[in-house]
Amino acid sequence: EMMVGGKPAVSFYLNSVMPKSLDVSSSSDHEKQKHTSKTNEKYVPEMAPWISANSAVLGLATGLPLGTYQKFVGSLRATGFDGAIILAISKHPQQEVLAYLEEMNVTAVPLDIMSENCTYTGTLSELNDTVTIKCTKNYPDYKLSWGRFLHYRDWLHSDEYCKDDACKGGILLTDVRDAYFQRNPFTTKSAR
Repeated sequence: EMMVGGKPAVSFYLNSVMPKSLDVSSSSDHEKQKHTSKTNEKYVPEMAPWISANSAVLGLATGLPLGTYQKFVGSLRATGFDGAIILAISKHPQQEVLAYLEEMNVTAVPLDIMSENCTYTGTLSELNDTVTIKCTKNYPDYKLSWGRFLHYRDWLHSDEYCKDDACKGGILLTDVRDAYFQRNPFTTKSAR
């Protein structure tokens, strides 16, 4: 199971790329009621596993040392995952990082990260902190930890990053710094 910060990670399915195999409208209401009344749990439909080659893992990985990329990408590829890995990286990464990501068939997207010219004003607690708010040039109204999701959306709808059938299956948005994989995240046979 993929772990993030010592806890199991959660896969996020995006409606725009969700396969038809998740359509549960064909399941009868009687079957759903029978399941929920006996176990007092939500109905969870059985589904086929994602096709790994059509799935994608996206993350924000700016300014990290080579070892962090090796742990994240290396453990993911070692599970047999052969889909797209799309990572946001620093605008000026180390050459050894670029070489490794290219060798591992990772799409590295340099982000123009800035602390000046951000129009996000922060929450009250952020204003009291001495932390500098960072954002990207494309989304100055959002701090980096929120704006990354706008970049992910853009990448998923872009032919530049999601070629052919890539990104048409399961999608996993995850942290990179503290995550590693013990199995392919797209081989599960039931929705959770």
